[in-house]
Amino acid sequence: MRQFYTSIQMLQFISEYNNNIGYLIGITEITNSDKNWSLMLYIGNGRLLSLYSKNDGINESAFEEILNMDNIYKEALKKKNWQSENVKEFDQFSENCFDFVCYEFNIIDISIEKKLDAKNLISTIKSNLSQIHQLEEGDVIIFERGFYTHHAILVDTSYMTVIHKWGEPEDSTSFGIASKSIIGIPTEKACVSEDFVIEVAGYRSLSKGNDIYDSRHEPKEKDEILKECRARLGEIGYSVLGDNCHHFVSKNRNGIARSPEIESVQDTLKKFAIFSVSAVSAMFVFNKMKGKEKRNSLE
Repeated sequence: MRQFYTSIQMLQFISEYNNNIGYLIGITEITNSDKNWSLMLYIGNGRLLSLYSKNDGINESAFEEILNMDNIYKEALKKKNWQSENVKEFDQFSENCFDFVCYEFNIIDISIEKKLDAKNLISTIKSNLSQIHQLEEGDVIIFERGFYTHHAILVDTSYMTVIHKWGEPEDSTSFGIASKSIIGIPTEKACVSEDFVIEVAGYRSLSKGNDIYDSRHEPKEKDEILKECRARLGEIGYSVLGDNCHHFVSKNRNGIARSPEIESVQDTLKKFAIFSVSAVSAMFVFNKMKGKEKRNSLE
């Protein structure tokens, strides 16, 4: 993971360029044991739009404001007259009481690059935050990836991070981390790492996935799950059939390495094979009977 910033460092970084408008920023209050995590959107002029906090949940008013905008672009975010209760100024945060991180995720830039509707992207973020609000440390998170899913274990709700079997960005764009996948990643580059939930999800949806694993095997105690996940940080190697992100999750959560997706594919192939054999057998019997009927008619 990248380093955290104080409020002054974060302000200097985010205010350096006008293009930084639209970045998502995570803020963790570190003065108490609860360590409340919040998600903000940088809207320019040293201001943050409050989207979510672990203590209070989703800020419906802020999402309503942004989703009701005619067009969502950087200058519009900067010039909009936001409701005061939804906006925070950087100077409201004591530099010694908060950790800041600027996620590699700019809602405007990624909408343009991926040709996404900005409002749909923001709605996805809202839906993801709704899912996040129900999660606890040790839970499984399923990240949608189109034709497959990526699985990870939530290990820290104070900074909202997961540990998972991961890879390097598929491309060198600034949004590579938001669209990383293990598909096509050389096995020597795939490793177990700790990353931010917001960045792993990117512009796609996420959901809780405990039932997929716990339906067959009882989960371990939370502390044991977290301990085993952290013990494997930095581990290198990957195998689609025997050591993928699902195997990592199931081994650390349930004690048995298995991949529900691989099992599903294998079950489908078995059913297809049985159907194929049955079909061939039926055709053989049918042709044999037809041949016998033909011989009888000639006699």
